[in-house]
Amino acid sequence: IGVGTPPARAFFVMDTGSDLSWTQCQPCRRCYVQSDPFYDPSSSSSFRDLDCIVPMCSQLHIQGCTHSNQCTYEVTYGDGSFTIGRLALETLTFGRHHVPRIAFGCGHDNEGLFLGASGLLGLGAGPLAFPSQAGLKFSYCLADRFRIGSGAGRSKSELVFGGNHVAPFGSVFTPLRRNPKLKAFYYVELRGITVGGRRLPIQSSVFALQSNGTGGMIVDSGTSITRLRQPAYMALRDEFMARMP
Repeated sequence: IGVGTPPARAFFVMDTGSDLSWTQCQPCRRCYVQSDPFYDPSSSSSFRDLDCIVPMCSQLHIQGCTHSNQCTYEVTYGDGSFTIGRLALETLTFGRHHVPRIAFGCGHDNEGLFLGASGLLGLGAGPLAFPSQAGLKFSYCLADRFRIGSGAGRSKSELVFGGNHVAPFGSVFTPLRRNPKLKAFYYVELRGITVGGRRLPIQSSVFALQSNGTGGMIVDSGTSITRLRQPAYMALRDEFMARMP
């Protein structure tokens, strides 16, 4: 992704489980090691700080205000990683396509398991996510990263913005559900789990999305571990172990 004008190229994490897009930003008070140079907003002609009265500032879950009325943010992820910085408008570039005036985090204090990436592209379902701000639909086909370049099957993951993207023949679909209490997440309705063709005896209420916004099952590209509530996990574990030599 290119950040700013002229665009500074950088590698980003694609995260369907969060909204705010951000990059590590000079001056860096505390930053993790990344493979690209830190982004310098003073070198971009399209960078604009946002003040605290703009609606986008109020859409942050944790936001603050400096003495100069500058909007600040703090985002913490499920694994304990976090980013703290100021909210700004910036142009993002994908190939030859420029998307201007995207509310964007300039992160001055960042820590976590970002594997050397410069920042994160928020692909969540909330109002601050990049697809929502840009008014673009997207499709994201995830391939096994250990098979990329091996010549076996699909050789790359694809992220497509806009237009009509045709899924591979034989694809199976499930509708997404919305949770009005947590708008950033993409929910699917998990009805059950089978092991070796046997449906596990798990009550459907274990997976149900509740009216108060709790429960349910989300799809999160920024998390590598599949997590289940204890009754479902124990049933899956016991059946799996019983079938192993």
